[in-house]
Amino acid sequence: MDKQTLENRLQDIIKLNYFDSEEGIALLDKLKEPCILHGEEYYLLRSALLERINKNDLMFFSISKKALNTAYASNNLFVINEATHLVCIFLMGNGEINEAFRIYIRALDIFENFRILNNIGDIFLELEDYNEALKYFNRAMKVFNIVKKPTKYDLSIKTIIIGNIAESYINLNELEKAEDFIDKMDVLSNKIDYSFSKSFVYTLLGEINLKRHEYLEAEENFKWANYIFVNECALDNQNLIKKYINDNNRWLSKAYYLSGKYEDSINTVNRLRNKSTEDYILLIKNYKKLNDKEMLMKEYESFLNYTNMDNKFSLNILSESLKNKTKIMKAEKMANEYESLYTSTKSISEIGKKIISATKLDDVINVLYSHIKSVMDVDSILIGEVNNDTKEINYNWIMEKNVMVEPYKTDIYNRNSFSSWVVRNNEAILINDGLAKEEILKYKEKFISYSQGIDMNSLIICPISIGKNILGVISIQTIEKNKYTMYNLEVIKMFSSFIAIAMENWINIKKLEKVNHKLENLYKTDSLTGINNRYALDESLNKLFNELKKTKSSLSVVIVDIDRFKEYNDTYGHQEGDACIVKIANEINKHLVASGGKLFRYGGDEFLALIPYKSSKEVNIILEELRRDIILMKIKNGNNEKSKYVTCSFGFTTFIVDDDTNYERAFYLADTALYIAKAKGKNKVVFTSSEEILKN
Repeated sequence: MDKQTLENRLQDIIKLNYFDSEEGIALLDKLKEPCILHGEEYYLLRSALLERINKNDLMFFSISKKALNTAYASNNLFVINEATHLVCIFLMGNGEINEAFRIYIRALDIFENFRILNNIGDIFLELEDYNEALKYFNRAMKVFNIVKKPTKYDLSIKTIIIGNIAESYINLNELEKAEDFIDKMDVLSNKIDYSFSKSFVYTLLGEINLKRHEYLEAEENFKWANYIFVNECALDNQNLIKKYINDNNRWLSKAYYLSGKYEDSINTVNRLRNKSTEDYILLIKNYKKLNDKEMLMKEYESFLNYTNMDNKFSLNILSESLKNKTKIMKAEKMANEYESLYTSTKSISEIGKKIISATKLDDVINVLYSHIKSVMDVDSILIGEVNNDTKEINYNWIMEKNVMVEPYKTDIYNRNSFSSWVVRNNEAILINDGLAKEEILKYKEKFISYSQGIDMNSLIICPISIGKNILGVISIQTIEKNKYTMYNLEVIKMFSSFIAIAMENWINIKKLEKVNHKLENLYKTDSLTGINNRYALDESLNKLFNELKKTKSSLSVVIVDIDRFKEYNDTYGHQEGDACIVKIANEINKHLVASGGKLFRYGGDEFLALIPYKSSKEVNIILEELRRDIILMKIKNGNNEKSKYVTCSFGFTTFIVDDDTNYERAFYLADTALYIAKAKGKNKVVFTSSEEILKN
């Protein structure tokens, strides 16, 4: 039997309260071997349940406590949850409210559970601190409402939470609010056919009747509640049933007294298992009304033996004590964590300075990962950038187990992504059981753990933001459960602040780089033809020389001139002249790109080309083909007697690039070749080479 099946079986036994039946013993017997197999805490939980069935209360309590301590030691959340309820039910049943409260708060520090929150609220309800009780009941409802597919048992707990909220409002004299919640409880109780809540509805209605002085109606409602408790509620878990019958009879005795049925009130009070101060006072009032002096004196004597102080005063003290204890426990924990935070702030600031000064996150990701790993457990760190144009989170930096992994992206509106929730809400989240349904459904629509990478149990995801401007997210994760605290969250928030400043700088740098690149392109681009101009030539030439020098490869420098262009301009005007230059530039560029070359506008009607890795013969073939194609463009040349169409002359040189090469001499050779082409009648390709001239 696997662990999940075992937990389901144990939970079924607890939920169904097989505590007075041989069936419960038989079910637990079948679980003996699986409990031994899966750990001591399971075996102890099973043993505690057996003792409860056999009504060995002290053994049940003792073993439940051992199961709880063992579960904390092994970090077993299932057993922590179940054993907490078993231990606290026993403690509260025996008046140990203070200890029960402490145990509930300890569990609540690990995970929010609607049963635990409801039971803590119940404690404050018993202590008559109704506002404090409401806080916990409302928190319980909030946690419950994220459960997507609640079981019938879950819904039964929901009815109790709703009833407790109603009872709090009754005691605060907000009766209309109370009635709204009673209606909700009644509908849900009938829907799931839960008798216990049905009886509770009648009790609450009776309490409202008393507040409104409707004493006969109150009697009827309390009687109906008792009838359902006795006849329809399960006979198992009798202690809980007896407690509610006892509470209900207390209310009924008040209704009898207020309606003048003093004998009935006395009889009902005397059936109570444990009398309180209010019960003794009610008996005294009843005997006064009946003028029974003998019984009146007896009850006075019993009352004085019962207590010498006002019990309500002690309840107020206990309530304040519990609230203070909660604050003290939280304060002590925060103090310890923030002491650690203070000591590590200096080193965090140093890392922060490196982050802010870095030009890109790649430069600091390793340092960031190493430092975070030194102050907390971490298996994976992810940093994502928010792209507001595409509405995506781009995780470009992911380090898992000291290794950078492939980036991925997710949609900001993805309802099943922790990170997307953080971005949408601009709020950090801390999770200590990333595979737990209740944890996941706080932030996701569906019970899905992870879509990327390894399943992580503990994680912190924090927005990287400046004010309301969310720039990205940082996520710290580890496989182990319950590894992160508020201290760890504060550390990551510190880092996220530094990264936010850095990201804003990077964004501004990127914007500036784009502007600079655009300006640089404008600066290096000829505005008429769109090709590179003379300013781009030096940069390209240096880069090309350094590349070719490594392999001592060839480079050809070509100078092209449009023949008789002044005459063309004089004939057709400057506008047509510009159009002619653009057409010629496009045709030359087309041939050079195909040959691996690069073209520059060198003057008004003159171009310079660089062609690497080609021999002089290969370049000559390229240029001859280009010369013929320019003629075939049939750009009319007006009154020119030599040529009907526009032509071009080409002069070039080819040489091997090495440390001794002087490119200015190469330009001189190409220009000389062009001069020769012009002298020979134009529309020619001429090659010139003199290795000696190329040397310094």
